[in-house]
Amino acid sequence: MATKKEIFLRLLELLKNNIPEVNNRVYSAYPKKEPTLPFIVISNPEYEEKEFLIDDSVISYTFTVDIYVYTQTSQELDELSQKVIDVLRNNDFYGATKSIRDEGSAEYKKSNKIMHEDLITLELQW
Repeated sequence: MATKKEIFLRLLELLKNNIPEVNNRVYSAYPKKEPTLPFIVISNPEYEEKEFLIDDSVISYTFTVDIYVYTQTSQELDELSQKVIDVLRNNDFYGATKSIRDEGSAEYKKSNKIMHEDLITLELQW
């Protein structure tokens, strides 16, 4: 089973190397200074649950990672979000990918700029 750090670093490497539109603007938290759009923020992988089967022979661990995609336009958001999903689907994480979900998008104003945000959730299970 991979550690939280290993999961984060693998995801960071995959997105930086396979999504040229963000030009290495993949962060571990929303930047304090407003970055150039588009960019991606990867949340810290969170341990979600343990499942014990009746005979205690199997324990499964689930980690969830939220990936936020930020762009200027909704069309750019749709295209970039799909690229992120494709990269995740084409690069299995240690054989443990349980699901990849697009949780939905929003438009809002920040620092007098209109931004578009999409949330993609990656679930890993061992």
